[in-house]
Amino acid sequence: MRGEILIVFSSLIIYMAVLGGLGVQFFFGLALIAAVGQLIPYVGAWVTWISFGLVALFQTDIPFGISPGIYTIIVLGVSLFFNNIIDNILRTKVMAENLKVHPAVVLIGALIGVQLFGFVGIIIAAPVMASLKLFLDYIIKKLSDQDPWVEVEVEQSVEKRKWLVYFTDQWGKLKQWIITQWKKIKKK
Repeated sequence: MRGEILIVFSSLIIYMAVLGGLGVQFFFGLALIAAVGQLIPYVGAWVTWISFGLVALFQTDIPFGISPGIYTIIVLGVSLFFNNIIDNILRTKVMAENLKVHPAVVLIGALIGVQLFGFVGIIIAAPVMASLKLFLDYIIKKLSDQDPWVEVEVEQSVEKRKWLVYFTDQWGKLKQWIITQWKKIKKK
């Protein structure tokens, strides 16, 4: 989920900058549609492109002084370019880092998933590949009489930062002072 949220926010920022730079009206709303569309494979991209195309085509003031058709083609071309970068580079890299699986494995898993299961296959491809990797590592280590849990990350308890401890203490003192002042006021 962290990977998907990171991709959504990254695409929101990218599309806001690109559409704002191209002078598309309602660029924030369109960027929001494109960001949420990243969660829905295929359908989200088509909804994004159709929205971009319709807004660019019916926009009243075209910034570069070109015809609405040419402007729409430019907006759609730039949108397609950045969508491919987000899907093929950013998504595979983020999913690979979060799941600790090589990006090529995630991409191959997505291709196999889309062929076997279509829409759902892309969504479950990265987690299935990560689970498969973990399962195969476990089997290989058990067959070779090694401890399978040596490389598994265990979350260590983290010591609180000094500034956080200080502010927590100060906040507690402030709350106690406010409570005592409130009690004094209520007694009067």
